[in-house]
Amino acid sequence: MAKSRTPVKFDHANNKIILYKWFEEKARYPKNDEYTMLANFIKSFPNYTITVRDDIKTNSKQEHYKGLKYDYMEKYIRRFEPEETREEVLKELEDRKFISQCHSKGHRYPTIKKWFLEKYPEVTTNGMPIITDTPLEKVA
Repeated sequence: MAKSRTPVKFDHANNKIILYKWFEEKARYPKNDEYTMLANFIKSFPNYTITVRDDIKTNSKQEHYKGLKYDYMEKYIRRFEPEETREEVLKELEDRKFISQCHSKGHRYPTIKKWFLEKYPEVTTNGMPIITDTPLEKVA
């Protein structure tokens, strides 16, 4: 089993076998070890009902920035960074993307996202404007 958390919990007071969703999905197939484990649980506790735990804990206060990808960051910099520093900041973004490749995949994007949001805090307060490829000078 690849997961380290306990895949099954027993609620003896209510006669329940509580499964994590990932375990239940694997237990559907007779060739899997999870199937055999579940069959043994059912044999050991025939009067228990089986329920699937689906209460995933999420942080409702966590801010999500859907669409805040590297491409958007680059367009934002091209659009709102002053011309004098634009190329320097774009180079910094590229350098950060390159350096982040030595990190595990789970830490690459969050590190660059943090840098971007610290550099452009207006994105956190005002939201993400839709950016077209039209130069700023032509919009005004």
